[in-house]
Amino acid sequence: MGNYHPRTYQLASTASGWNVTTPDGSVESYNLAGKPDSITNPQGQTTTLSYNSAGQLQTVTSPFGQTLTFSYTDGKLSEAKSAAGTTTYAYGADGKLSQVMLPDGATHSYTYIDGKLDSITDATGAVVARYTYDTDGRVTHTEAAAGTQARAFAYNGAETSVTDVVNNTTDTYAHSIIQSLARATRSTDSTGAVEATEYDANGYPVKTVDKNGLITLTTWNTRGLPESTTTAAGTAQARTTVTEWHPQFRKPSKQVTAGMVTLYEYDTDGKKLTNTTAGSPAATASRMSARSATTQLQAMRNISSRAALKSAGYEVQESTIVYNSAGQPTEITAPNGASTHYDYDTAGNQTSVTNALNQSSKTLEYDAAGRALKTQDENGLTTTNVYDVAGRLTNSTTNEQTTTYAYDVAGRQTKTTYPDGSISQMVYDAAGNTASTPTLKVQAPAIPTTATAIS
Repeated sequence: MGNYHPRTYQLASTASGWNVTTPDGSVESYNLAGKPDSITNPQGQTTTLSYNSAGQLQTVTSPFGQTLTFSYTDGKLSEAKSAAGTTTYAYGADGKLSQVMLPDGATHSYTYIDGKLDSITDATGAVVARYTYDTDGRVTHTEAAAGTQARAFAYNGAETSVTDVVNNTTDTYAHSIIQSLARATRSTDSTGAVEATEYDANGYPVKTVDKNGLITLTTWNTRGLPESTTTAAGTAQARTTVTEWHPQFRKPSKQVTAGMVTLYEYDTDGKKLTNTTAGSPAATASRMSARSATTQLQAMRNISSRAALKSAGYEVQESTIVYNSAGQPTEITAPNGASTHYDYDTAGNQTSVTNALNQSSKTLEYDAAGRALKTQDENGLTTTNVYDVAGRLTNSTTNEQTTTYAYDVAGRQTKTTYPDGSISQMVYDAAGNTASTPTLKVQAPAIPTTATAIS
């Protein structure tokens, strides 16, 4: 059951508008019209947005220069274009979206009744979704293609029942209004098994009980971040995890369980630099065995640095990460000292990965949409890939051996032809489910129709 946790945003005025700093450290810049001009992530990568004379979003440019452009007709979005292709949008007389055409020409259609979405039709002409509503506009029935996955919904105050029509089972969900929001408090499945959640005055879940009766207890700090979580509370298997959080980023600086502590260090942009783990039960069993879980937990909560861990006699394992100026990891070193190195091109695509044995796998070429066209493995073997206009892989050639792939108009893979001529086929039913197990057909060698003279 999902829950909402409040977060703090910082607002600052600028000469051109406002800057909003989000809890994760990103900075969103808004112009005087209230529209976002740019978004800069904690790594310093900036995505920019521009608008046409009508104030409609026209272009989005990524930190590496890729663009997504939008066109409008009569004030409505009519086209979205990127290196991956163009998607077009059409509308009915009522102004509602009626059709979407994908880059490969496949279309999806939408119909409405009384202004509410009634059906969705895919590129094959099959109706893949239908919806029914009550007089209050609430969904009362949904179904997928050919009537499959049918669900019926019933509303009774703070409870909602969902019935699987095909299997004739019903689950019931209850909610309460806490802090002006509806929060899930109980769910009961068709067997009578119950899951329940209790909240504090701020709307944070503090106690959950699963279908097996196991209890999880959680406490929260003033930032809406969990400080401690105890699973299987009240049982011999109870396990508590205590988390301390970075003062600026919504990221843990330390996590402690009985017999284990993990420390995290970040740079000024919030990128993780080191991950230090110590006190594994196997490594410290003799020292920990005489302590209670509570005593262990408190002792490890007082440890705040790698040096303190080492001086306390814990076996320390540390991993580190190094980044480039674009915030991409260039080297990751494991606790055993083995390092993996990563390289990138100017478009931000990964071009090579080199392991601790100095073995490299490379991507030698990308297309404008960021799809790998040519790769090379650790043994120098090269593979070339070809894609259709929808971005689907259509053939892949390695060492002059080619595998091809075919798709239906709905984009589902229907056939794979291997280098030896054998074929694997996939068949789908009207609901879009696999109707038969893939079959492998081995092509027999061609029989000569004319005799060849033997001299």
